[in-house]
Amino acid sequence: MSEEFSIAPPPDFPHRIILEATNLCNLHCPSCMTGQGVRDERGRMDFGLFQKIVDELVDHPETFFMSLQGGGEPLLHPELFDFLAYLHEKKTDIRSQLSTNGTLLTEEKSIQLLKSGLTEIFFSVDGATRETFETLRAGAKFDEVLANVNRFLELKKELSSPVITGVCLVRQKANEAEIPDFEDYWTDRVDQIIYATYMDYVGSIEDRRTPSDKARTPGSRYFCKQLARGDCAVDFKGRVILCCKSVGEDLCMGNLTDHTMAEMFSGAKRANVLQLHKEGRWDELPSCRECKQGWSF
Repeated sequence: MSEEFSIAPPPDFPHRIILEATNLCNLHCPSCMTGQGVRDERGRMDFGLFQKIVDELVDHPETFFMSLQGGGEPLLHPELFDFLAYLHEKKTDIRSQLSTNGTLLTEEKSIQLLKSGLTEIFFSVDGATRETFETLRAGAKFDEVLANVNRFLELKKELSSPVITGVCLVRQKANEAEIPDFEDYWTDRVDQIIYATYMDYVGSIEDRRTPSDKARTPGSRYFCKQLARGDCAVDFKGRVILCCKSVGEDLCMGNLTDHTMAEMFSGAKRANVLQLHKEGRWDELPSCRECKQGWSF
């Protein structure tokens, strides 16, 4: 038995949920499954399904975090603000998060977000120069995104909004040299700067990790932290997946249109996944066998 499993047994209900409002996107980023066309089926989550998910969370104080993002741009969902309103009306103690590419961040939407009850928002900005940014955020315009984000930050001050702001750079070979300039620009503008490790989603897209990130992958595996702390992802169709990096069916627990979250988290399939990790037999799970993240997320 691994040390992490013995110290903190996985919970029987998710603590953190990554919910995919939509996997539609207006960009074609090389670091994204959606941008690279890996996922054939595209769509938006139905509001009724979202209500069902939130209604179940009301009686579970252990669920403290929900991120309304996934493989797409959440501002493309026409009912996004209805989602946020319902979430904060029913689950008043939730920490809510949104990640956006900033291209659709009009002044009207910025004000709506700042008044929505949203806890934190992150802007995906993968470069400090126009050339790098427009290569890695294919379809976005560097100057337009910076203008949108900076206007959002001005409105936050004007409205005295408590929303936590941040920028995220997916660290990869193409932008590694720009990190110091990126940090210089954003340090005094936002609350947080996040440097995310590049993911190839179990080999479904090109591996663009930096040499230093490749070197961080441990030689031996252990009980996955994401499983141990009770994370899960829910795609726009309602499928519950134990890892937001998985693209296969081996970590899919079922669909919330047919079952409750509690049923799936206490079900036989999740128990089998946990047992395989407990016994160090993760090579029997394709998503875990091919994972290059070192399970450090």
